[in-house]
Amino acid sequence: MKRLSGEPLSLVLGLTTLVVVLTVYIPQAISGTILVPGDYATIQDAVHAAVNGDEIVVSPGIYYENISIPSKDITIRSTNPDDIDVVRNTIIDGNRAHSVVTFTGNSACPALRGFTVRNGQSISGGGIDCHALASPTIADCIITGNESTGVNGIDGGGGIYCYYKCNPNIERCIISNNTANNNGGGIYCTASCSPKIIRCTISGNTALGNVYGGGGIYCGYFCTSSIVNCIITENYTLAYGGGIYTKTDSAAAKTEIVNCTVTLNSADGGGKNNGGGLFCAYKGTTATNCIFIDNSKGEIGYSGNYTVAPTVTYSAVKGGYFSADNSNIDLVDPLFIAPGPGGDYRLRAGSPCIDKGTNVDAPRYDLNGEIRPRDGDADGLPVTDMGAYEYIPFTLIEMDQFSAAASGDHITITFSTLSEIDTAGFYIWRTQAGCEEYTRLNPVIIESIGGPALHAEYSYDDDTASPSVMYYYQLEEVDNRGLSTFFGPIKPVSLQADAPRVDYLWGYGQLKDLQSMLWGIQYPAHNLFSYYLF
Repeated sequence: MKRLSGEPLSLVLGLTTLVVVLTVYIPQAISGTILVPGDYATIQDAVHAAVNGDEIVVSPGIYYENISIPSKDITIRSTNPDDIDVVRNTIIDGNRAHSVVTFTGNSACPALRGFTVRNGQSISGGGIDCHALASPTIADCIITGNESTGVNGIDGGGGIYCYYKCNPNIERCIISNNTANNNGGGIYCTASCSPKIIRCTISGNTALGNVYGGGGIYCGYFCTSSIVNCIITENYTLAYGGGIYTKTDSAAAKTEIVNCTVTLNSADGGGKNNGGGLFCAYKGTTATNCIFIDNSKGEIGYSGNYTVAPTVTYSAVKGGYFSADNSNIDLVDPLFIAPGPGGDYRLRAGSPCIDKGTNVDAPRYDLNGEIRPRDGDADGLPVTDMGAYEYIPFTLIEMDQFSAAASGDHITITFSTLSEIDTAGFYIWRTQAGCEEYTRLNPVIIESIGGPALHAEYSYDDDTASPSVMYYYQLEEVDNRGLSTFFGPIKPVSLQADAPRVDYLWGYGQLKDLQSMLWGIQYPAHNLFSYYLF
């Protein structure tokens, strides 16, 4: 709740025979926390009441609003921007009436963190409209299902619109399934903007203009843009640049694309090489440490006339791409964890993109927040990988055996490890024969007792099993970063009084073979930016 304090102001009133010194107090708001809906029913009312330094904390719920944020140094956030469930359930819905959020003003730098921004509709900036000179931070948000209806040359930005010297920081956001009737289905930048788009997933956006394009991102006139550690996938345009379209129109302006994975984007312009991944319409575009693969009508394209081909170095491009230093590789298969629509674009062991980038001006962290560089090929020299993710061995555990056996009125699950590095503990999962859904059995994690050179044995009794029911079991190993690796399922076992006891023992070699088949179900348990939600 807002508190008021007084600052003295002395007024001297000159009279003919008397000088009166009058002291009054002018109320000033002390910076603090404003709760929505606790203190104010709407986010907009809280914004009106806030002063520089305030933080507006919004509880989960759906807020049907079209919010205008003026030049105030304030933060508007959900109760926990790092929690995917909180972000999904703290929704600002524009109700197709206007842009969901509009940033105006030219001095202070407001921040919007941890919301789902949806259902906006406007000529430009269906989801978020950054007006001239605004420089907000937009972080940890899901921006989805918004539309830009404009068709003029400067209209666009189904998800986010940036216009005239606005310099937003767009960080750790998912920008998906937005539509622009003109350009920039996901993000549109024009007129000397300098956006920084960092650690974002930009997917499934559409640009329906038939002149320029930019299904995922459009970087236009005189803009200097940075696109770093991003996944840009499954975006579409009727024109050029399914993933990214750049048109700087100035020798001083430039677009820098660093450690991005650009895949499965489509561009349906009339040319043979429409730059399904990246299209450059002028000059000043560079790409470093990137992966371009399986984009339609050419991975990287550029127009003739005055256009200079994008400078691409230390990148993997399907079909190859010239670099003066021969640092690019012709990519056939990057060995993604799970390629394809809605895929997982982390690298698997043996990927040709591991340790093939450059450490010069490389980002310190990858999309998941993992430190770069790592020594992914174990040659003693840590080198930044190509693409949005730094290769991390997905398990630092060596399994010995994992088995289940009927024992009286319960089933005993045993497993042992040869070594454990950074392991927090284990969970046991069970399903019945004929059922695909697994249920976790132990509510409390089985804590790790092993080590890098320490053999460890574990046992768990499933006393909830029913007689004559066939059960499958899986083992989940969780490390200290929240990453999980699953082992199993092992052969079925059941409680049958007349059946002999059978141990279903799996050796280490079989488990390693099985583990290599199960990469696709491994996931970071608490990381918003590893999920593809839409």
